[in-house]
Amino acid sequence: MARYYTEGDIIIPERDYQCGLKRGEPYRVTDTTRHDRITVESVTARQSSAQPIEIIPKTMSKLSVYHQSQAELSVGDRVRITRNDTHNDLVNGQLATVIAIDSAHVTLETHGRYVRLSTDRPLNMDYAYTTTAHSAQGLTCDRVLYNAESFSRTTAQDTYYVSISRERHEVVVFTDDAEKLPERVDQLTYKGLAHDLQPMVSKDLTEDQNELDPLALHAESGLEVG
Repeated sequence: MARYYTEGDIIIPERDYQCGLKRGEPYRVTDTTRHDRITVESVTARQSSAQPIEIIPKTMSKLSVYHQSQAELSVGDRVRITRNDTHNDLVNGQLATVIAIDSAHVTLETHGRYVRLSTDRPLNMDYAYTTTAHSAQGLTCDRVLYNAESFSRTTAQDTYYVSISRERHEVVVFTDDAEKLPERVDQLTYKGLAHDLQPMVSKDLTEDQNELDPLALHAESGLEVG
C-alpha cells in the first residue's frame, strides 16, 4: 500500500537500518520533494549535530509513521498511551493520569505506578476522556455515556454489547434514532475470508459446465464432432 509523507511527520523504525536509522528513535521528515525518497533528521539529536538522512520508504517494511500535533496537558488530565514503550513498561491503549509537569518531564500515574516521560521527544499519548468501543474492551467505569448512531456500520451487536457492559452503576445511550437503533444493534458483523467463497465459486462453475451444450464443449476443446 502506498504511503504519502508530509514534512513534519514523525517516523519511528521498528528495527535498525544500515542507512543510520535506529530502532525506536523518532525522526522528523524534512524533505519530500523527490519521487521515491524522503529526508529525515533525528528528533532527539541537538539541532547543530542533527544530520539529514535520505531514505527510500518503500524498501523499509518496518517504519511506523505519526502525525505530530500540539496539545495542552494539565495535572489531572486522563490520557491514553498510543504506542508500546518497553523501556517504560507502557502498552498501546493503556490509560494513565497526569500528576506532574515540569520543563523536562511529564509524570504519569497508571495502576499505582509512576512513570516519568522526557519532553525532549514527542509523547505518544492522546486524551482519554472518550474512547472507541474497540478500545473500551476490558475497561470498567462507574458511569458510561455511549453514542450509538443508527446509520453507522460500526453499530452492531458485538460493539453495542461491549459498550453497554463497561459500567458499574449506570449507562446512558445517545442515538439519532431510538426506533431504528434496535434493528441496527440486532445485526451480527461477519468478516468473511477469501477461502470462505471458494466452495460456492466451485459449485457455480460446476453447475454452469453441466448446462453447456456438449457440442460447445467439443468446439472449445478443438475437437471435431462427426
